[in-house]
Amino acid sequence: MKKKINWVIVLASLMFILATLTFGWSYKKEDIVWTADESINKSIEKNINKFSDELEIRNIKNIDNLNKAKDYIANELEECGFEVTVQEFECQGKTVANVIGRKKGTKKSDSKIVLCTNYDSNIKKGVDAQNSGITALLSIAEQMKGKESNRDIEVTAFVNLQRDKENSEFPGSSVYIDKLKKQNEKVAGVIVIDSIGRYSEEILTQRYPFNGINNPNRGNYVAVISDKNSASLNNDISGGMKKISNFPVLTKTSNIVLEKQKSAAKLFWENNYNAVILTDTGIYRSDDINTKEDTKEKINYKYMAQVMNNLTGAVLNY
Repeated sequence: MKKKINWVIVLASLMFILATLTFGWSYKKEDIVWTADESINKSIEKNINKFSDELEIRNIKNIDNLNKAKDYIANELEECGFEVTVQEFECQGKTVANVIGRKKGTKKSDSKIVLCTNYDSNIKKGVDAQNSGITALLSIAEQMKGKESNRDIEVTAFVNLQRDKENSEFPGSSVYIDKLKKQNEKVAGVIVIDSIGRYSEEILTQRYPFNGINNPNRGNYVAVISDKNSASLNNDISGGMKKISNFPVLTKTSNIVLEKQKSAAKLFWENNYNAVILTDTGIYRSDDINTKEDTKEKINYKYMAQVMNNLTGAVLNY
């Protein structure tokens, strides 16, 4: 009996090891067609520096920095030709706000596409975890300046990491969704931009929770993740990005989405909106994410710029 139990343990251990190994494509840097303009790199670097060096911690306890970030984002979106509104709400006795930029499309469509991320921050570093998303959003807005889009596009920066006095979640995304529902606004799809700045060509720089076999073993790609109800949107966005250039895109569609617990996508899914998460996979690629070691020197500007270039093209043509 003891031997049988030992064999069960050994077999279970082997299955776990196999499941977490990574194989998959051997896509390399020299295979990629780089189409992103150098100006995108400069835009990303400018905003990474702004949020990492000047504004650092941006939350309820550091309300001045939070307000400065809000004003900076609003001004940047206005300069890019977006119609900007500030959606204020109360949190822990203080007034905070989502920043929303709207761009009119040329198609006579009654549904819009939403790109969103959070802009607050709870630690000094945490560059990929807390600064790359808002940097990406502003980079996309800058690329859209003077360009036509098929649908109306709404870029939204949330105050999304705060907690109320009962220590329960109080995300700005829920305030935003409540407004969508009350005004009965139609949404074709939501793209939630998460950690998006870390990439590597080294073998075995990518890990997976239980499903590694046949997945890429290099952290040189961007992932588009959704629940099953949003599969069509996922295919449209990832497919649209691939049409712009051949930068690697991993598409994942499952109702078991580990990333959802920390993403605004969870609320969109719960409220029956089609949504995807665009991410470098965070902790499955970077052990030091959201720590003081998560610094701007580790952001891969060239790769991030190509991802933003491809996403912008996919959204404009959606």
